[in-house]
Amino acid sequence: MDENGKRLLELQKIDSQIVEFERQLEAYPKRIQALEGDAVRAREELEAATQRLKDARARRGLMESEIKTTQEAVRKSLTQQMQVKTNKEYQAITHQIETLKQQISDQETSVLEAMEREDEMQSRLAELKDAAGHAQREFESEKVRILALEAEKRERLEALRAERKACLQLIPEDLADQYRRLFLRFPGAAIAPTDGITCGGCNMKLLASTLQALNESGTLAPCSHCRRLLYLREN
Repeated sequence: MDENGKRLLELQKIDSQIVEFERQLEAYPKRIQALEGDAVRAREELEAATQRLKDARARRGLMESEIKTTQEAVRKSLTQQMQVKTNKEYQAITHQIETLKQQISDQETSVLEAMEREDEMQSRLAELKDAAGHAQREFESEKVRILALEAEKRERLEALRAERKACLQLIPEDLADQYRRLFLRFPGAAIAPTDGITCGGCNMKLLASTLQALNESGTLAPCSHCRRLLYLREN
């Protein structure tokens, strides 16, 4: 392979690294954004669960207040029962007291069930708190790591662009233009090796004229099928 071919291969290597670094640099903000989104969602879920528990406790508080109100009604009915003068009135108040006591029993059952639900909610809240803390710590640590990587890649990218510029200055303009067009079409594979039988890019069989050009000139020759620039792979 002649010097221009070697320089084009080096240029392709540099360009491939540039493309990869640019891809990574484009992905880093998205990764940070995704992690931040996870942390926000975890925090919002924790806040929602905290509010649900708060609301549940408030509802239980109301139920307990209702029990006290009903218990007070029982006490008043018992006092009233002692003051009635007829058996009919006595039986009516007795029935009222029994109804109130049954209501208290039902209310106490509801309170116990509410407390059990609160216990479950409290356990779930502890899990969500751990998850939110983990998501926030992961976001913060990954952000630091990614920003450091980003700075490192940007520095390396600038160095590669300088190498690319220096390399291009040594390549004839028409050949460089041909390479650029091919690289846009085949990123990282504008120049491909051949074993003398098939193109290393499209895997199609080489024409005899292509192989002859490669053997005689020692320069790059285009594949008649995909137009990639080919070079003979060394044994």
